[in-house]
Amino acid sequence: MGRLSAICTIAIFQLVLTACSGPIAPLSAQKGSTILIPVAGVTPYEAGEIGFGGSQVTDHQRGTLVYKLDGPGGPELLTRGSSVVYPGFHSSLAEGGDEFVFAQVFSIVDIPNTPSITTGTHSLYVVRRHQGVDTPLSSAYSGQIAILPHSVDVGGGVMISGASTPFALLYDGFQLNLSDSQLSSVIPKPQIRVLLLGGAANPALYAAEFEIAFPESIIDIDKVSEALAPGNVITERAITWWTESSPGVLNVSMVSKNRIRGVSISFSLDDGPSAILDPAQVSVQAARGWDADGALVTPSLGGLKVY
Repeated sequence: MGRLSAICTIAIFQLVLTACSGPIAPLSAQKGSTILIPVAGVTPYEAGEIGFGGSQVTDHQRGTLVYKLDGPGGPELLTRGSSVVYPGFHSSLAEGGDEFVFAQVFSIVDIPNTPSITTGTHSLYVVRRHQGVDTPLSSAYSGQIAILPHSVDVGGGVMISGASTPFALLYDGFQLNLSDSQLSSVIPKPQIRVLLLGGAANPALYAAEFEIAFPESIIDIDKVSEALAPGNVITERAITWWTESSPGVLNVSMVSKNRIRGVSISFSLDDGPSAILDPAQVSVQAARGWDADGALVTPSLGGLKVY
């Protein structure tokens, strides 16, 4: 998410801090309003688990997270889109002596003001909907939500009605009110991830070069950077250079003061639902690396996945 990671309101971070560990924070919302739902037990880098799409964001590659009340056959809430929040690098969590901090997936969800959405406390059931097929997440979602009436009498003759929250962005001290169509600006793009194996038995690389083949007729490469370890973010990434030396061939060079953990390649689809990327269509054709002393070593590749 880069410089756009401070999004919506401070409520996001309150939800995230509550949801990162332990039971899910209890949720409540009026019919017709908007709520932020933290996704439990799943990282942003779980292949086949997270769909970042929604009513305002189309994600043909990964699908959409869909929230239902009281089980797989219950009425659906309306997901606008999903994204990721990281704790600030200068927070006590990020500066706790570890070079990793956890990331939290969350969804922006509207509560429809329809008869099928009844007031009262409901369990939440979440699936990944991809190409018309619903797949439950691997870890059961334990959250509940209290649905309040669309209009609530708060006393003194004042009625408060649930309303959809507009998408807003805090940027450089100013709040920018954006249209929902611009929500896609903070949705993580799909990525190809080539991880290097860690541990004492595998060489630690501080510089590396990769040659990666990809189907240029299906995807456009948007950005290349050091891969994040699954579930975490590295506070200082490698300096990365990349070029497409020929159609369908990506050349990547990396150097870092820390151990390099892999390559992340974000991409866009050329033709939407008719052609999504299959990991079998991508391959590492060549890889070499150097250790902290500049000696040439052979990288230990940990596999290639699409997220």
